[in-house]
Amino acid sequence: MSDEKDLSLENNLEKKYFLALLTVILIFTVIRILYIMYGPLNLVPDEAYFWDWSRRLAPSYFDQGPVVAYIIAFTTALFGDTVVGVRIGAVFFMTATSVIFYIAAKDMFKSPRAGFAAAFLFNLMPISLAGGLIMTYYSPMIFFYPMMIYLLFKITEKDAKDENLKEGAALWYIVGLFLGLGLLTHIMYWFYSFMVILYVITSPKMRRWLKSPHFYLAVLLAFVVSAPVLYWNWHHDFAMFRHAFGLGGITRSREFNPLTILEFIGGQVGLLTPFIFIPFVYIYYLIIKRAFKEKKELYRLIFFTSAPIFILIILMSMRGRAEANWPMLGYIGPFLVFGCVIDEALKNYKGLKRKRFLQYSWFTLIFLISLNVFAYNFDVIWKIAPKILAEDPERDPTNGLRGWDILGERGEEVYIEMGGEEKVFVFTQEYGATAELAFYMPSHPNVIALR
Repeated sequence: MSDEKDLSLENNLEKKYFLALLTVILIFTVIRILYIMYGPLNLVPDEAYFWDWSRRLAPSYFDQGPVVAYIIAFTTALFGDTVVGVRIGAVFFMTATSVIFYIAAKDMFKSPRAGFAAAFLFNLMPISLAGGLIMTYYSPMIFFYPMMIYLLFKITEKDAKDENLKEGAALWYIVGLFLGLGLLTHIMYWFYSFMVILYVITSPKMRRWLKSPHFYLAVLLAFVVSAPVLYWNWHHDFAMFRHAFGLGGITRSREFNPLTILEFIGGQVGLLTPFIFIPFVYIYYLIIKRAFKEKKELYRLIFFTSAPIFILIILMSMRGRAEANWPMLGYIGPFLVFGCVIDEALKNYKGLKRKRFLQYSWFTLIFLISLNVFAYNFDVIWKIAPKILAEDPERDPTNGLRGWDILGERGEEVYIEMGGEEKVFVFTQEYGATAELAFYMPSHPNVIALR
């Protein structure tokens, strides 16, 4: 009777947090869609660039794989060549990722509260604020990656009993599929694939799969799915790889500068906010401790799917400027652990320790919500700011995302006056401006970048 009562309470608790999650997701989704429909900002140059790709679908492209182009081609076929058509995919993937965060953290740490905390916190972060509105290759990447981590976790569970090995084998093929889709999306997935292999080799529990054909067939499946990228690069002198290696300072001569690590760390503080960055330092300590001292397989998995990303980007930053968002997927696993840490603290902290934890948590929550409110109402706030500070439009950090629609309309007028497609062509000297003009000129002409 007691067991039935406990099970009933557990089910009710899970329903409670799942309904809370659905409410949070609904609120964020409605806000994102309304902002995309009525917000003041034009497409960022990369979004327009990827939209331009979608007009010329190919097996791969100079910068990255084709997945983002195919997604935008699909959504614009439904909603037209509009801002909504381009960006609605970002809303979908952020919603799907939130659900995966909840399911993964709930199952990993056996707590629906941990799942809710991880998903809710992830939605409040600046990286999600941008990722839920702006459609780039990060949108599908940030969905594929937690899905892959969760599947690997399920394999570790199935691996515990011999009768479940067939189910574990089936999961390997799904991992291979998601790795392949990742390889079709971004070149960094080649490194992520190496991380998965490294995890399997170094894990006593997972090493047994090296004797199974299913592991190798899953790797083969990933290569088969990514074949379009390999085919395109084979016929284009591996341009995508050479471009990426150049950005990372591997093939381009750059002076070694360890001080750029400080710039990179500063970028991470800004990306997470100081109030989340500080607990993250503790969370990484916790991951390392539980993975290697306490020999917990889950934390070993999270370590090998996150830490190598930061190590690589830090090394790259020493040979050049590393963008703050480059290690974004390295935060996926630790964010799941963040949900666990919150859950454990609420269960175990007592007295003054609990009081201080709650004070810090509420302060951080209010700060993150305020940050989101500020971001979604930036124009309203900015109209007040010049009165307090100085009238200087160039101080507006969103200036580069405004005026492209006006320029496009004026450019179309000149284009038609000069005879249109039959007599003139449009060109710029920078890829972003090229794509923005192509999108915002009503006739969507082929705009050429001269460089």
